[in-house]
Amino acid sequence: MRIIETAILSHNKIYFQELAETLELQNDSVMGINVLRMEIEPDFSVLMYDLPVDKQLSGEVIEHLKDHLSSLMIITDDAIANLSDEGRVFVDEFAKDLINKPTVIAVRSTAEKAQRFNRVSGENGFYLSGQGRVLFWHPAIAVSRKQVWKTLWSTLHPA
Repeated sequence: MRIIETAILSHNKIYFQELAETLELQNDSVMGINVLRMEIEPDFSVLMYDLPVDKQLSGEVIEHLKDHLSSLMIITDDAIANLSDEGRVFVDEFAKDLINKPTVIAVRSTAEKAQRFNRVSGENGFYLSGQGRVLFWHPAIAVSRKQVWKTLWSTLHPA
């Protein structure tokens, strides 16, 4: 069985729920971390580790995850500035440790801003790095949510 593992970091868990509402996900837990599993084909699945940014994870859990992760998605908005100092340090250090992995930053914005930014950035979002993109989305704009997932999947399966 082929499995792709992705870390999801979000300071607001509702955002991940909104972004993933159309995905068929099964809940599970690994080492005390909420894991969402999506079966693509009978022998191919995606595991998404919904990592808490507001509580300390053990070094053992972090090291285990880093060895298995294929990508990173950070779901945020401008309120990330309200994240605790510990949370900011965790997100920063975790992202640095995964610097060579594909990264998508999904910024939840107003519907108007999401439409405006997406007209400018096109289908693949704003360039962050060779394997990184920034996309803007809003829960009421299904195409913006779909584009976030499409961009993440394309970083894992380049054409």
